[in-house]
Amino acid sequence: MQIGQVANVWREVMSEFVLTHSLGCLVSHLLTILSDIILAKQDIKASDADIMVRLLTDLMERLKDILTINHVEVIHRVCEEPYFKMTEIIFCLNASLAEIGHRWCEGKGPLAMWLKPEQVTKLVKALFQNTERRRELLSHIN
Repeated sequence: MQIGQVANVWREVMSEFVLTHSLGCLVSHLLTILSDIILAKQDIKASDADIMVRLLTDLMERLKDILTINHVEVIHRVCEEPYFKMTEIIFCLNASLAEIGHRWCEGKGPLAMWLKPEQVTKLVKALFQNTERRRELLSHIN
């Protein structure tokens, strides 16, 4: 992964503070772009969702390693919004309608903290067929 190579070079020449914030900017940008791409999809097959979950989970683990400075994981501090947003997207890609509804928790759950109602609605529409259960969940989200 290229960010890992950049991080290794930067570790040698940057102070801890500058390194943390510089890597944080790169990782935040990457996660934001990936989130935007996923949330723009109109249809996501179950097999594609499974592949995305596997790849994104692996990516998130690698990024956590890259943003471990002096044995302290800092990704959640320096990339808070894009990191937790991607975590919730990964959850949705791997979840059932009921699990998504539970995580939304009437607009008060962790899903609602990091994704807007219209983003969750679009993701649910991309992932699930138009059924009564889906319509019911979407009515609770909107």
